[in-house]
Amino acid sequence: MPKSIYPWQTSQWQRLTELKQQNRLPHALLLKGAAGLGKRFFALEFARFLLCREQNAPCHQCHGCHLFAAGSHPDFMLLEPEQSGGAIKIDQIREMVQFVSETAMQSGFRVIIVNPAHAMNVYSANALLKTLEEPAPNTIIILISDQSARLPATLLSRCQKIFFQKPTIHESSAWLNENSEILQAELLLNLAQGAPLKAKEFSETDLLATRKTLYDGLHLLKDQKMDPITLAAKLQECDPKVFFELLFMWLQDMLRFNATRDKNHLTNSDYEGVFSQLVHKISTQQLFHFLDHVKKIYSHVLTGLNLNRLLMLEELLMRWVQL
Repeated sequence: MPKSIYPWQTSQWQRLTELKQQNRLPHALLLKGAAGLGKRFFALEFARFLLCREQNAPCHQCHGCHLFAAGSHPDFMLLEPEQSGGAIKIDQIREMVQFVSETAMQSGFRVIIVNPAHAMNVYSANALLKTLEEPAPNTIIILISDQSARLPATLLSRCQKIFFQKPTIHESSAWLNENSEILQAELLLNLAQGAPLKAKEFSETDLLATRKTLYDGLHLLKDQKMDPITLAAKLQECDPKVFFELLFMWLQDMLRFNATRDKNHLTNSDYEGVFSQLVHKISTQQLFHFLDHVKKIYSHVLTGLNLNRLLMLEELLMRWVQL
């Protein structure tokens, strides 16, 4: 068992290495589970293991391991969006298909990682499907996704699924305290829905400050103590993915509170007082309509549409005021 993998990944590692030892590795794997569990890191370590000449879990000393560490192993390919949050394009898949058709340079495995797999558009997914239907020998394609429901059923049916579960809050807290000095670890883990790497990432950004600006602003907008233009300007420099993640959490909490009036069901339990005020001003039906619109705008962001960030924020916040 390599020391480099995370403690909550040991069962997945054991399963795959046993399949490797039994010569039963499938030609396609899907690593699925929530974001923030280290699936990309796990895939890279497993690729390093497959390409290691010593096959010693991996050795980090052989020529293959040195090539991998340098990012120049001729039998490895990593496919990711060219821009953060963008799509994996069909040209990238075509390049991968050509790569698969070639003979392994090191006389062993060829390994391809596609991350995140749900970033493929329909054309890219169809092109990949043809490769999965006619797998090349000694070639392992590893798909990674925290939104596997977005993948075509035909693609899913050709992959062996490896599911990554979240560790317990106690395990996550212990790992965070052991590996970093994080203030408000419990709040960050709550916001990260128990995913330790996501909580650590949150601690290294201005997420908590952005959260306060957005959530306090949403409250002030409903009390008519702030206008959408002012709040949009304050949030303009925020990473769109962080903004939408926080907004989704806010709306989900409002829907939970509307249904239960129980703060124990809230991700942002420290805003219970605000939710108890807003619940009388906004109906559940209005919240669902607004949530649908937010999802639509976010889908445009994920597909790489070049939206004017300030206008997007202004439009969303104006809709919030009008609820």
